[in-house]
Amino acid sequence: MAFIDLVPQGWLRTYCDTMIQWKHEMPIAMHYLSAVVAVGQLIGFKAYAQENNGSIVYPNINGMLLSPPGECRRGGGTSIAMEVARQAGASVFEAIKLTPEGLLDELRQKRNLLLYIEELSTVVNKRDYQQNMIPILTAMLYGKPGMKMERNRTAGRKWELVDPNLSALLTSAPDWFKSTMPEEAFGGGFMSRFIVCYVERRDVVHLDLDASKAMENKRIIEDLARQLHATVIDGFEGAVELTDDAKVWMRKWYYEQRQKRLVDPNLQAHRNRFHSNLLRMSMIMGACSGKHILDIDILEGAERILSWYEGTMTKLFGYVDTLVNVMGGGAQRIVNTLRCADTHTMEHRDMSRGCLSYFKAGGTASMKHCLQGLVEQGIVVPLPPSEMAVTNGQYAAAVFKKGGWPPHGWRLADTAGLEVE
Repeated sequence: MAFIDLVPQGWLRTYCDTMIQWKHEMPIAMHYLSAVVAVGQLIGFKAYAQENNGSIVYPNINGMLLSPPGECRRGGGTSIAMEVARQAGASVFEAIKLTPEGLLDELRQKRNLLLYIEELSTVVNKRDYQQNMIPILTAMLYGKPGMKMERNRTAGRKWELVDPNLSALLTSAPDWFKSTMPEEAFGGGFMSRFIVCYVERRDVVHLDLDASKAMENKRIIEDLARQLHATVIDGFEGAVELTDDAKVWMRKWYYEQRQKRLVDPNLQAHRNRFHSNLLRMSMIMGACSGKHILDIDILEGAERILSWYEGTMTKLFGYVDTLVNVMGGGAQRIVNTLRCADTHTMEHRDMSRGCLSYFKAGGTASMKHCLQGLVEQGIVVPLPPSEMAVTNGQYAAAVFKKGGWPPHGWRLADTAGLEVE
């Protein structure tokens, strides 16, 4: 099922359909999550749902979009959603370089803030002066009314930040995501505050050089912002109720969810927040569909969308863990080159042109040794010439022996850590 088929009728569907008509190259799942973050920030603390344990959930969702560098046009796509949010009334803070103190100062002035970072590694990284960024973001994302935070200034002065409403939309490439950022950012509480969308390649390839469309695109953004403010934001406030059937469904679903075994332990923190994120997503979908009382259809629709995103996270953790645990720079280059190729397959000579420089002094011998390791780990598969009637397994056993090198080509294996669709 295509992701667009999961999006219900309403403003979010209008937004996604508009991006399809625009022929924008960023995948629709990323467009959808960007728009959801914008809607959640605009609603802010005005509406809420109550969980069985008495805690209050507000509809502010945080999104993290990950894809190979330059592949999914993350920057251009997210900038559209952020401009729609600005024109609909949100305070969008686009951070290229940001310190923890700068974030707190901005929040003091605005209180309601949508933090937009096009390259996450420039803000959350291993530099000493950025070490407080992760605990600050972890504490403030999913904040609630009544929350307070102190900010120390020079000469012993202090001021207090009260009721900050912070949402975030962050993007990055998975390779830089793990190599540049500190370990505590990759797992645990920080990551669990984000709905993560990891997509390997774009579905749409389109180039439009017609400069006259700039005014038309500006009008489209203005229309989307006007519709968002008029039909979604105005009037959506107070306690959001569930129908009786929806309450029964939610209790049953929650029990079943807690009994499921996770395919990846990295997902545990996300799974612990799944029920709260289900309420957040349901409130946003309800607001965008004109429904202030949530029924089973909305809950089931939100559950399908969140499960779709969780599936991409399984691929992300497998991919990044593989890169970190078993690969050096040359091996990463080989895998990334194959991932970007059509059908994840390349002829040996073409792959060598793109990868050999990463093996420096060792040259061809080092690249061959690296490929042998990747074959043994089940990450890549050597491909024989088409006229050879052998299985991949037989060929893999012979290719590194005398007379068998080089193979005709290479294919990225369909493994648990590096899935090929």
